[in-house]
Amino acid sequence: MSPKVTFLAKALLTVALLFLVFRRLDWPALLQVLISVRWLYLVPCFLILWGSQLLCVFRWQAILKGFQVSLRYLHLARLYFIGMFFSLLFPTTVGGDAVKVYLLGKEEESDYSQALVSVFMERNVGLFALIAIGTAFALARPVEVAGIPLALLSVGILAAYLLVNLVLYWFPHAVRNMAGSFPLLSRLSELIRTGFQYLMSHPTILAQTLAISFLHQFFMILISWLVARSLGSEVAFVYFLMFIPLITLVTMVPLTMSGVGLREAAFYTLFTPIGLSAERAVLIGTVSFAVVLGASLPGGLLYLTQSVGVGMEAKKAVYHAAKQLPS
Repeated sequence: MSPKVTFLAKALLTVALLFLVFRRLDWPALLQVLISVRWLYLVPCFLILWGSQLLCVFRWQAILKGFQVSLRYLHLARLYFIGMFFSLLFPTTVGGDAVKVYLLGKEEESDYSQALVSVFMERNVGLFALIAIGTAFALARPVEVAGIPLALLSVGILAAYLLVNLVLYWFPHAVRNMAGSFPLLSRLSELIRTGFQYLMSHPTILAQTLAISFLHQFFMILISWLVARSLGSEVAFVYFLMFIPLITLVTMVPLTMSGVGLREAAFYTLFTPIGLSAERAVLIGTVSFAVVLGASLPGGLLYLTQSVGVGMEAKKAVYHAAKQLPS
């Protein structure tokens, strides 16, 4: 399927999902919630988000040092915020990672493989922290989603995450044989092995990256809770610790533009059964995305000073980076 057709399909699905979600809402009630927004709750959201992203730059810098890539913190922060901006422009929430790989590869004279491994490991460790938080609190407080215990769903997701990583790490040759005509899949195992071998041989850096990852995910959940408070929601914080990790995973599915539509549907599905009005549930998702969008604008301004473009070049860089990995 051509990129243009894929883009159009995702755009249509985004619009369709938004239509299906918002048609269920009481529009007068929705407007009333918007009118009564307590804007002061949103101010710390921006500060927390920027601070959390700056923490993640330390995590990325620590991982890069294992590949003999030493860049100044402020320079890496620049690349990180540019990637954060492009995460909102590309069709998925991880599209900005491709941009970071591309820009860092340019910095390192087109050695995209090291850039790819570092960005992948940063995302992978962060994903573990996200799933672990959701699973821990889902086990602590029984809740059902569409008749399915959330704890069972969360444990299943955690088990799948661990299984995939273990298979790709311990059985790279088996993965290559199964991959067949999909060379990128077979090289993914090498990517994981390269990254984890470094982290396991540096326990201090592993502990640092895990600690930053848990803090980052906690701050992202806190932002959603503050948005909910700004909209007059009194839902307990523990529900956000259970639900936001699952919602974040849903938005990573490359079906819509930056997870729009999927995000609102997930908030509606998870929060209305615990008593939150449909209007507030959907608006928490929409306003949370608006906060991230606003906080990402500095990355756009930083990108304007770049001497190189991205676009399809970022995707090409990721492909060629995978080919550079040892087979």
